[in-house]
Amino acid sequence: QSTWGESDTTILMAKLDAAAAEAEAEAFVKDNLKFSVVDPILDKSGQAFCFCVQSLTDSSSKEFVKVYKLPQKPKDDDTENIRKWRLYRSRAVRERTAMIELKEKDETGHYWPVYINGNAEESEIDSSKIFFLQTSFICGKTLKEICQNDKIAIDVAIKCTLKLLQIVSAAGERLHRDIKPGNIMLRDDKMDQPVLIDWGLTFSPTDDSEHRTIFENKDSVGTRFFALPESNNEITKTIQDQEYLHKNRYDKRCDATLCVGILFYLITGRNPEALVPQPHNHDEIISRFKDYGRVGASVLQLFDEMFQVEITRRLEVEVVIQKLKDILDLMGNQSKSSLSETLQNWQMLGPIAPTEIPRNDDWLAVQK
Repeated sequence: QSTWGESDTTILMAKLDAAAAEAEAEAFVKDNLKFSVVDPILDKSGQAFCFCVQSLTDSSSKEFVKVYKLPQKPKDDDTENIRKWRLYRSRAVRERTAMIELKEKDETGHYWPVYINGNAEESEIDSSKIFFLQTSFICGKTLKEICQNDKIAIDVAIKCTLKLLQIVSAAGERLHRDIKPGNIMLRDDKMDQPVLIDWGLTFSPTDDSEHRTIFENKDSVGTRFFALPESNNEITKTIQDQEYLHKNRYDKRCDATLCVGILFYLITGRNPEALVPQPHNHDEIISRFKDYGRVGASVLQLFDEMFQVEITRRLEVEVVIQKLKDILDLMGNQSKSSLSETLQNWQMLGPIAPTEIPRNDDWLAVQK
């Protein structure tokens, strides 16, 4: 069984000269798409070269172009690497399919980038054609970049998470399945204007082609930021009822849980990592939340309800949205002086230190 993620992509890209590949991708943008490159966007994931571009004839607006890297196709008898290679190619098809559908749901760009053009077709997964995706350009940094330098107050964290959940709700039946700080752009660096990007691991019941099922039970999806049991086989190996978990791996509560994981990350400065043990079930974290009174207790209760191993025991997206609104109302009912003092004290405490959280050998501590 394999875990499909950055490590597998790195293996596929190991023999590809990065500088030459980036130059080839930039030449493709200029010669084939007829754009001038304003700025290469650093993407260390190994999945694509990303560029901020503008038209050769109209420099008034910027757009975003992703050129998917093309590892050399393995030999036909190399069954496992052929499968990984096709998985890699299918991400481009998945993302283009998702962006076309999402554009019909919202063309404002407030929730996700607006699709403009692309060429990833399922019929060409086995070809050597260079795949690209062109969308609207989101001006701003990622949530990960912002949180590396700033401490996030609890009220700001809740409002950001609330917006993310509204994006998940607006996507309808389509799941993102890879919601993490690096996949959230903040328009103009504003915490209350998150935009969800990188839909390469998406799923929807409307995806009736091969790339719908190419990520099946042998593969894990998502990242180390928050590995959920319904989508990560390394976790489900330790859970008796694996069939039950796999039946529910396309449940919208998966994305809702990832969003609440973002809330945990913003408030504590820690990656939630996994549901076993529950990321918030630690004396240092619980005591800090208790210091915040009814608001802290309400947030802890939400973590209790959403960080359940069984997805059917977690809350539906709309219920989580209402609970966060109720918590914001609680904050609004506190006296301004008390609220200001509590927020200031919270920020002064900073993120939880990695050594204060119990971990197993696979637990990776990432500090804000």
